[in-house]
Amino acid sequence: MRFKFVRDEPNLNPRRRLEELALLQKTRFGLKAASLPTSSWVQFWGLEALAEYIWHITLRQGKFLPLNPCPKPQLLERNSCFPPGEMVWQVLHVKQEKSILQRISHPFVVNLLGCCQDDQCVPLITEYVCGGEFFTYFRSCGRFDDATARFYASQVLCAFEYLHGMDIMYRDLKPENLLLDEKGNIKVTDFGFAKQVDRRAYTLCGTPDYLAPEIILNKGHGKPVDWWTFGILIYEMLAGYPPFLGNDPVGTYQKILSGKLKFPRLFSKSSKDLVKRLLEADLTKRCGHSTVSTQQLH
Repeated sequence: MRFKFVRDEPNLNPRRRLEELALLQKTRFGLKAASLPTSSWVQFWGLEALAEYIWHITLRQGKFLPLNPCPKPQLLERNSCFPPGEMVWQVLHVKQEKSILQRISHPFVVNLLGCCQDDQCVPLITEYVCGGEFFTYFRSCGRFDDATARFYASQVLCAFEYLHGMDIMYRDLKPENLLLDEKGNIKVTDFGFAKQVDRRAYTLCGTPDYLAPEIILNKGHGKPVDWWTFGILIYEMLAGYPPFLGNDPVGTYQKILSGKLKFPRLFSKSSKDLVKRLLEADLTKRCGHSTVSTQQLH
């Protein structure tokens, strides 16, 4: 997740736009029109792709809420390159993300507070996470000691157990998709690749360094892919770099499929054991593939 400034659109009255959105849908998922901003409007940061937090709003209670406006024209334009009849994947991702966010609520997840739409945008209103990016903090530290890595890993573990309990696989764990709240706790964000699991999925999605072997080989995948990415995250937090780092994506994929793990000397015996059990190509042996093996992670 890379921050950048976003220029305000000319002749745009964001206050009026939000009031119109509130009228279009007075109540959605428990968010009433009356709870939308009633004070100053502050231009804030933007994020890449569709996750551009262009607006930042203040509530009467003094709380902040980011608006994530997914622009419909851009969605449709990006899908125009696909043949007629083929699934428009960008639109599908937005629908899936909204549907999943409406179902979940957890302390270690960036929760959705409401949503509405007009002919231009589909704004998603989420809770404000003010601690900054985990990625930025992690890079400033270089790597974590065992205690710090265990602290953050335990919170991601709790988030994954919650999601998997609702038959949702996340599929995009990486430092860039983690935020920190005001107390320094983890908040998992960006559910664009998350999916309700009713059968195996075959979509090639995720970050090259974090892809599980079954995704690369297109064998079909399920919730165990999240435990693979969990193992990659733990390794990266302790070493400062991912275990299968290559010069290009193809080189990275080849290293992942080879399954050869090299641990720096600073790794403790218990850390090595945990990472090896998570980065297991055989799904029946991978830690986390069942309820029993998930309990072992604690």
